[in-house]
Amino acid sequence: MYLKADKYGTVYGNGLSKSAINLASVAQEPVALSAFTDKATVNPPARTPKWAVIATEDHAVPTAAQKFEANRVGAHISYTRSGHDVPSISPGAVDRAIVAAANSVH
Repeated sequence: MYLKADKYGTVYGNGLSKSAINLASVAQEPVALSAFTDKATVNPPARTPKWAVIATEDHAVPTAAQKFEANRVGAHISYTRSGHDVPSISPGAVDRAIVAAANSVH
């Protein structure tokens, strides 16, 4: 599966610059169907802290679905006004979540 170049910015890259969207849309690698169908084979212990950065402008995975999954695993949740590609669009939000997670481990 891959996104058509003319839909890439709307579905995945909303929040990226036009030039970044153009580059990413032609450089994307197809996603294997198994990424959506295979079951997880490893489950971290319940006591393992979990963190989630939820993108409120994501057009690939609805915000409500992200929140449901994060709550389901008991994650510490932060939100960012971002499209699906959070590390590229909102790197500061990712940095803050990583630092908070690291600071929580003693």
